[in-house]
Amino acid sequence: MVFSPLSSLQPRDWHKTIHVRVCRKWEFHGSNENGPLQHIDMVLVDNQGNTMYAEIPAKEADKLGPMIQVDRTYVIARFKVCNAKIFFKSVPGPYMLEFTCHTKISAATEQITGPKYIYNLTPFEKLPEFINDTKKFHDILGIITEINEPEWIPFSNQPNPSLRRDIKLTDGCGQDIKMAIWGSKATQFNLPEDPNTEDRPAIVLFTGCLVKYYQENFYVSGYSACHWYINPDIPEAGNLLNRTHGQSYKIKRSGIPIAQQSQPEPPPVPDFLTLQEMEAIDPYEFPATGCRCTVTIVRLVETQNWWYPACNLCKKSCLPEGSSYRCPKCNILDMYTYKYKLPFFASDGTEESEMIAFAAVAQSIVGKPVETVMRSIRNRDNIPPDIAAIISSKFTFSVAMAESSFSKSKKSYQINSILHNYGKQRALPFHGPNQAQLSDEHNQLSAQPSASTSPSYIPPGSSQNPLHETPTKILPLDQILLQTPPKNIEIPKNGKGDDNIVDPTPSTEAKSAKKRLHISERDEEKNGEEPYSQTTPDQEIAQQTNLNRQSNVQRTAAPPAEKISSSRSSKSPKK
Repeated sequence: MVFSPLSSLQPRDWHKTIHVRVCRKWEFHGSNENGPLQHIDMVLVDNQGNTMYAEIPAKEADKLGPMIQVDRTYVIARFKVCNAKIFFKSVPGPYMLEFTCHTKISAATEQITGPKYIYNLTPFEKLPEFINDTKKFHDILGIITEINEPEWIPFSNQPNPSLRRDIKLTDGCGQDIKMAIWGSKATQFNLPEDPNTEDRPAIVLFTGCLVKYYQENFYVSGYSACHWYINPDIPEAGNLLNRTHGQSYKIKRSGIPIAQQSQPEPPPVPDFLTLQEMEAIDPYEFPATGCRCTVTIVRLVETQNWWYPACNLCKKSCLPEGSSYRCPKCNILDMYTYKYKLPFFASDGTEESEMIAFAAVAQSIVGKPVETVMRSIRNRDNIPPDIAAIISSKFTFSVAMAESSFSKSKKSYQINSILHNYGKQRALPFHGPNQAQLSDEHNQLSAQPSASTSPSYIPPGSSQNPLHETPTKILPLDQILLQTPPKNIEIPKNGKGDDNIVDPTPSTEAKSAKKRLHISERDEEKNGEEPYSQTTPDQEIAQQTNLNRQSNVQRTAAPPAEKISSSRSSKSPKK
């Protein structure tokens, strides 16, 4: 049988067969390890050393998951080749494999023995550059100097505490970092005490890590994707050992063994209230532990942005400065990550209330990362389809009073966690907005921009957040299509009595999103813009672009009916 190398696989290669070894395998359950399984992840390698990330969807996990074991070699056919994920990439490459209900897996007779370790090391001194960056996992190599026993860590947005084990590493050149292993991985890490080798450096290779920041210090964090290898047989480990010059590295051990620890009591369960009962509570008397409520999302808040640039260090919102963003608290430029800030109205039939979800909680509601939603924008709507799709979704939330509720008559609730997801509902619970909402919406309507102002203009002193266009920065895939253009503005009638609709988008100098697809790199450089990487859009995007152009041509070719009738009446002979 002829096997295809992993490097030769392309999308729509339906009939190819591969001969690979499974280097790593893990299960992803979301931010909570006890949550439902979302997919099974793997790193595959062929006999030529090519690597590729593979994924088993949750619906196929029970069938295909037990058939795959780590360090085993398999012959796999009838899989799907698709574009690689843009976040949490384990190995570099443009494509990934997705197993389907038709995928065939069989144990191979010829085993693949090498390479045993798949890694791409990040030096200690470059780790701060990737704080809170989720585009890829990082692999590190160091000497263990200290190991702490696992300990229970409570979280305000989770009902149960989580285990964490702290490990200190050094690179032999004076650079030290802290490694934190979470969840079940914390108990799985074990380095037995051996009196014969206690003075010998213990070198460990960690793969699948992220760089985090907490209390003005950065550290490396390992979750479900994290794997480790003690004293691996790789050239970099030999070089690290030579840099020690025979120096003794006795490991310091601290902490109480997990068997002797008692799991902390879970936080008290918040009360279960209806929205009507929540609205009747004064913000200063709202329960400190929050409350629970079961609601259905009925509509969105179109006057606020659904994203914001968050500082990688303090997580606070950044302010625009030039073509980038600067954190006013940390005074750091161009070190941010786009996160969700998702406001909406929800109802349970007794009342309708405004709620807001941030970051990971909002991502669980939408079901996609924020930058993936930014990429999906293809029209002139300010609300992407993925955001609009959350309407009619029913959840049980754990909420607290939002800060804005202490200074406004309209109450708003911040979602701390999602306790249950009921999915889409066929009917929405009906309840009219309360008086505070009607008053606030009336104030917003009265503060709408006039004909002489831009769509994103907010009058001075207004509490309404300005709407910013969806940014295209750090979105390398068809960047021009990603920007959310502003809506048209209706201009009052002029002195001649004609109704004119003006498009605020510049016609020539700032070309529309779809026209700019065909601007060459030379033209972009002339305009002072950074040239974008040229990528070929798929057929669906091309077809949609052509249809939109045809409809635009037809609309521009057909004159308004009023102007046609007026021209005819002017040319008609007098009786």
